[in-house]
Amino acid sequence: MKYMMLLFVGLSSASLALNSVNDEIVFADVLNGKEIVRYENYLVYYNYNSTGKTPANQWGYEISVNENNYVVEAATNVRVYPGGYAISGHGTKKELLMKVQVGDIVEINHDSLEVTVRRNPVLSAAFLIEKNRNEAWRLKVIAESSFYIYHETAVINLLEEIENEYKETKELLNQGNLSDDMIKTVQDKAALVESLTLEVKYRTVKAEMLEVRALWHRPNATTISERSLPGIQEFVAKVKALGFNTIYVETFWNGYASYRSEILDTHPQVSMY
Repeated sequence: MKYMMLLFVGLSSASLALNSVNDEIVFADVLNGKEIVRYENYLVYYNYNSTGKTPANQWGYEISVNENNYVVEAATNVRVYPGGYAISGHGTKKELLMKVQVGDIVEINHDSLEVTVRRNPVLSAAFLIEKNRNEAWRLKVIAESSFYIYHETAVINLLEEIENEYKETKELLNQGNLSDDMIKTVQDKAALVESLTLEVKYRTVKAEMLEVRALWHRPNATTISERSLPGIQEFVAKVKALGFNTIYVETFWNGYASYRSEILDTHPQVSMY
């Protein structure tokens, strides 16, 4: 399949004049049916429903497709979004679906039930840029509205970098007549935006609050002897009983090292051990 003039739904929804770009056919097959039980080696179409899920079990594989026929999710059990649908496969059909990637384009003939999944070097990459850009902003909004503790400056810098890549991709696509080098550039930008979005995700994840109740400890400087393992265990048990959960060992003590050192003398309290 070739695209000459098309409406690209992701980047800017502008009409793009592209070179004739050959798609890679990921697979072509025939559905066993629509809204039916997924039996062994079946490939089944499921429309969106209020549960946002298909009725299939976990012993297969699925792709979720949006209203514009782009794959938005691929997993054992996917979410199905309003206006979209899912294709669920088992056995040999599962193996077909596992070749599909987010950004691939699905075509279905609803009369013959023929289904074809294609990967366009330009459109699939551009869709990923759009999808990850939206996800990065969504994560930032969630973190902000939920009052998560996160490095806001770092996240803003990442979002600005994503926006720059998005803008450059948009300008590139609007030129049309993309050369092989320009297509490669779009694909590289898609990989970069995906990586930046992943970093935004890690930086905006909800952090669990931890309480540290600590004390500084000079080895063998209490009434509990630490000359043996039982003595150390007794000391640690005593610290725990007092309500502490962390021990910071003082390694530099009055000009001495609290360990065997090639530079400093070892403190007399521990030098005999």
